[in-house]
Amino acid sequence: MPGGVGGWVIDPPGEASGAYIGNLRRDLVQSPVFANIRKAINEQTVGAAAAGDLGAHFEAGVLHAWRPDDDVDGAFKVAKDNIPYWVHAVLVVLGWNEAMVILFDPLYFATLIIGLAST
Repeated sequence: MPGGVGGWVIDPPGEASGAYIGNLRRDLVQSPVFANIRKAINEQTVGAAAAGDLGAHFEAGVLHAWRPDDDVDGAFKVAKDNIPYWVHAVLVVLGWNEAMVILFDPLYFATLIIGLAST
């Protein structure tokens, strides 16, 4: 099979490449699958549907709408004071990327919990 997998040409040589990509793009945009996906995305992002989703999040307490008389600085200070000092040390030693890997990877997190429990 020259230049392909399963009979499909992956990278046509020379000037045919531009025409091939153009035809592929045209065929994709005109396909019924693409039209259905675009219709579903439009339905989910139209004003009423998106506003309904945001309204549900506000009512559930996930998002907070601040009023002009709210004490935003006080709420930020309380949230910041809840962060323990050792978290800052861990971030300095590991760095942000490694700390996030340990927190969000179940295997590393379980190893961390077992290590802390065994000491």
